[in-house]
Amino acid sequence: MTVETQTFVTPNDIVGVCLRCTCGAKVSIPFRAKGKRVNMSCPSCDQHWFQGEHDERFMALNGCITRLIELQNLKTTFDLGITLELSSEAKKAIARAASRDSGDVA
Repeated sequence: MTVETQTFVTPNDIVGVCLRCTCGAKVSIPFRAKGKRVNMSCPSCDQHWFQGEHDERFMALNGCITRLIELQNLKTTFDLGITLELSSEAKKAIARAASRDSGDVA
């Protein structure tokens, strides 16, 4: 017999996105911060992440953030449960992080 665990998150579980540069620096973009913009380059090493506001990757990231916020705001008018399923790799990473944060050894 095979047991499978599925992990889901709702749009409201997502509070923001974090960009991580190859230099190791992280930039957090919380959804609740009105007017917070996605950086074009790393604030630590100044590596350019995007080639301007018309860069396809920049537009896709901004579009993703906008759509997630819209889904969160639609919860009161949209009577349908929406969840995002996590990959097994993501679930393992979450379990490792939770174990590390609690002081357990994984």
